[in-house]
Amino acid sequence: MARQKYPFSRISISLTLLSALVATQSLEDKGNVTHGRLWMEGFSATSSLPSFPVLSAPISSAVSNPRCRADSMQFLESLRNATMWAVKMFDSSSKFPTGFFTGSTLDFGNFDECLSVSAMATDGETTGRSFIGKYCLTTLRIPPSKLPAPSNEALARVQYTVGSLMHSSLNEVMLASCIPSSCTGSDLRAHLGNVVPQLDRLKSFGIPLDDVQVLVSDHTCSTLEDNSGLTTGQAIMLSIITLLASLTVIGTVADYAVERFTIAKGCVSNVLTCFSLRRNVRMLFSNFKHDDALRTVSGTKVIFIVVIIYGHRDLWTLVGPLDNSSINAEKYDTLDYAIKLNGYLIVDTFFLLTGFLLCYIAKEEARRFNKASSILYLYFRRYIRLTPVYMMVVAFIPTLFVKLGSGPVWSSSIGILRDRCIETWWTHALYVNNIVNRTKMVYHHLPKEGKVCSNLSLEDIISGPLPVVQWTLG
Repeated sequence: MARQKYPFSRISISLTLLSALVATQSLEDKGNVTHGRLWMEGFSATSSLPSFPVLSAPISSAVSNPRCRADSMQFLESLRNATMWAVKMFDSSSKFPTGFFTGSTLDFGNFDECLSVSAMATDGETTGRSFIGKYCLTTLRIPPSKLPAPSNEALARVQYTVGSLMHSSLNEVMLASCIPSSCTGSDLRAHLGNVVPQLDRLKSFGIPLDDVQVLVSDHTCSTLEDNSGLTTGQAIMLSIITLLASLTVIGTVADYAVERFTIAKGCVSNVLTCFSLRRNVRMLFSNFKHDDALRTVSGTKVIFIVVIIYGHRDLWTLVGPLDNSSINAEKYDTLDYAIKLNGYLIVDTFFLLTGFLLCYIAKEEARRFNKASSILYLYFRRYIRLTPVYMMVVAFIPTLFVKLGSGPVWSSSIGILRDRCIETWWTHALYVNNIVNRTKMVYHHLPKEGKVCSNLSLEDIISGPLPVVQWTLG
């Protein structure tokens, strides 16, 4: 007799089907399937928790998108019939976070399983129309001012965590919903805004459901088709990178040929060798001789930048999604985290050293040429040296960077950066991004806090050379 394969997978599928069927038992009477009654009858009579398939299916009258309602209705009907694509949509959606009081206030569901869903619509509106799964992250938040009085230990714990730097705020949860691609984030928000206040059984726990804020948008939703194909901007950026890579290869070969075969240098070879990887690596690692004082400052600057990079990399664990974020409270008492959390002192010292070196170079330039106009040349040369690389980074974010990853929070975080970058790129080209549109900064590591603009910003241009000019003319 042949041995049965994958018994555990069969058991898990059976359990998933059983939970889905129990949750949708109120849908047995197909005659009661209406837009006005389905979601009201979609709560399990045997459970104190709501029917999660109905919660994540935008079918209420508050949804103005008829195609979304029709496809969501088809999802519930197919789930009742245990159709595999509908079971996968239900299985990939959140139920409720576990370990809530240890700081686990989020449940990502299953991102890849949701995006793999594909179904044919049966509304008869369009022959052969299909839809796919759309993964949406929704935040349900109770404003701190609307929290009930801490009449028990659980509510007291929630109040304690609100606004705390050491604990995740327990007044909000983040849940994942797998919905049809015909629905938008606004459709899901309208549906949940209509359904959540009517979860009467949760009100018995003292939760002010009428005051719950539903936060979901198209930025927090993803489909398999989001990053398919190339836009015009992405094609242009890819062409520029390909051109630079080709020039690097050609320049390296030309540099080697000039040195190896003693070929006479000309205008073309001089331009090509500027892109030589061999030549630039040598210049990057060459040992420039400075006096002892400047060597000390440069060495200190290297130490600080290494510590800053390490701190920024490790501190992402404090702001990123964590399954047991309460462990961060224990880290606050350790020495290494004390240094990281006070990293602003290290960053400020780095800026101080950068400003000192900038003023020193400006002073040397003014002394050599003995005129204030050399300061303008200094800044012009620095602008030409920094801006092309800086603009490549700014152009890379809204074009190719968005295609480098995917996941539950990728669309929400990178989508905002992309939109801000498209809107405020010119402020970075003029180095006024730390003054203009401060609330729409592209990224906290591209504005002045991020080491690039510390070399050149509007404040530096205005105030930096003034003492040097006064010394030169005085």
